[in-house]
Amino acid sequence: MLETDWVVRPDTILRPDVALVCHDDNPRHIARAPEIVFEVISPSTAKRDEGLKRREYEEAGVKYYALIYPETLIATLYRQDGDAFRKVAEYETERFEFEGLPCRVAVDFATVFRRFR
Repeated sequence: MLETDWVVRPDTILRPDVALVCHDDNPRHIARAPEIVFEVISPSTAKRDEGLKRREYEEAGVKYYALIYPETLIATLYRQDGDAFRKVAEYETERFEFEGLPCRVAVDFATVFRRFR
């Protein structure tokens, strides 16, 4: 779905750039923590994506959080570890297979960055 809100709490609604939710049947909004959230970082969104949204996603139990930096062609990937995100690695052209999810997912970062080159 494009431009889909996630109702984190009744007083908190976020709109991830890209979110993967395995097995969610709510057609109007994301009703539970996504397995993966991608945020494309721009100068105008960096502070919000790296700070506020990261904390919200972390506390809500998002399993993976990827920050996509089009200017440097680097993706920073975090994985939920207990109750906090831990940095997995930074990617430029590598392929990453997400583990521990109810659906099978892999991302080829060379493809992600192709449109920014």
